[in-house]
Amino acid sequence: MNFIITFVTFGIIFALIDAVWLKTSNALYKKELGSLIREKPDFVAAIIFYVIYVAGVSLFTITPVLDRSGSWLDVLLLAGMFGLVAYATYDLTNQATLKGWSKKIVVIDLVWGMAATAVSATVSYLLITNVFGV
Repeated sequence: MNFIITFVTFGIIFALIDAVWLKTSNALYKKELGSLIREKPDFVAAIIFYVIYVAGVSLFTITPVLDRSGSWLDVLLLAGMFGLVAYATYDLTNQATLKGWSKKIVVIDLVWGMAATAVSATVSYLLITNVFGV
């Protein structure tokens, strides 16, 4: 049951935070990546990413801390590292294999992935423990 509550809570919070980021950073990504950016996103691929990512963060960072009665600091650190690893996998692979992939975007994405995941997971943990009583 913890996993389902965690999945839904983190999924909503992360989606909201990431939507704000994607909206506000759109011009930067277009400027830095130019023709690599699609005019319209592939929403099927995006949904698959979000389901996998939310499941991963829920399974490997928040739920284990809930199960062992850890603290919000544990979630902050674990989720931050998870975000860094996931976003580094994407960005550094693109840097290694695609012509024109921006180093500036790599740095921005790594910081964003780490921060957005850490903050979203920590807020989720605090809601789950203080509001839902898990």
